[in-house]
Amino acid sequence: MLLFNGVPTLMLHAQHKAPEQENASGTPGEEKAAGAAEDEQGKLIEKLMAENKELKDKVLYTLAEMENVRTIARRDAASAKQFALQSFAKQLLDVADNLNRALASVPKEALEEGGEAVEGVAMTDAQLQKVFAANQIVQYGKPGDKFDPHMHDALFEYEEEGREGGSVGQVLKTGYTLNGRVIRPAQVGTVKKAA
Repeated sequence: MLLFNGVPTLMLHAQHKAPEQENASGTPGEEKAAGAAEDEQGKLIEKLMAENKELKDKVLYTLAEMENVRTIARRDAASAKQFALQSFAKQLLDVADNLNRALASVPKEALEEGGEAVEGVAMTDAQLQKVFAANQIVQYGKPGDKFDPHMHDALFEYEEEGREGGSVGQVLKTGYTLNGRVIRPAQVGTVKKAA
């Protein structure tokens, strides 16, 4: 027997009964009432735990949805920034075409002699091409390229010796891309494939 502050420990245990032991000595009616109360508490705890789980799931779903919205908004903002020039660039393509037509209409002798007007048109075209390059506007489409329906508009098809079938034979209007996206397809004539 051990002593605790001068009192034997067995005495302590005997004097302080656990609440369960006290209830165990109660009447059968009290036991049923206590059991029913415990059942109700158990059901209430289960119900509250289920509601808690449901609310946690809703919070997680909402957080995931918010992250998806943020991701989509970032992607849309980046795309809008990257392609904001598209409409303006399309309008400038006709200017570039007209400058090229002006240079193409000048006889070779006049090109070699120079002349201020011809030189001015050539300088303007060169400057416009630099502006295009600085803004990721790239010109494409030349004879011999493989025909790609996503990049070219085929206006006609013809036979030509020495050229591979399914390739670009003539370019009527050059195509342009902006950051890799076609803003104007090249208008071309394609070489027929051999039968």
